[in-house]
Parts: sequence; structure tokens; C-alpha cells
Amino acid sequence: MKQFTYTVKDKVGIHARPAAQLARALAPYKSTVLIERNGERVSAKKGIAIMGLAIKYGETVSFILEGEDETETLSALREFCCQNI
Repeated sequence: MKQFTYTVKDKVGIHARPAAQLARALAPYKSTVLIERNGERVSAKKGIAIMGLAIKYGETVSFILEGEDETETLSALREFCCQNI
């Protein structure tokens, strides 16, 4: 299991477009990826679930990864976050 914490830098937070892009970016990976905000966890591979967290600018979220390709998934996740949210 690996974890990654990220503070959202996009002024509008994680709305529909970045949520869908995140889910698409993680889709090719086999690992389970959860995103957590204020104790609530949802699949980071489901855009609608991510939007349900209503993540705003400046909030810190945690990603929990588990699976056979978690190292590669974590690398892709970090790159996505730094470039998009």
C-alpha cells in the first residue's frame, strides 16, 4: 500500500473536467486508488464519485493505492496532480 497527499492548487477545485480526467488517467492501472477528503473515501477511478467529495481550492486530499502496479500508478498520479489540479 502506498499513500500520497496533495493540496489542490486549481482555483476552482476538482470539478467535473479534472475529476473525469483523473479517472481516465488512472483507468489503465490495475491498482485500487481511493481519494479521501475529511474521512470520506471514494474510488479515484470514478469521476462522479470524485465530484461528490466537492474538493475545493486549498484543501488537502489523500490518495491510497493498493495493487500489483501501485508504484507505477503512484508515479502517474503524482504527475497528473502536479499538472492538472
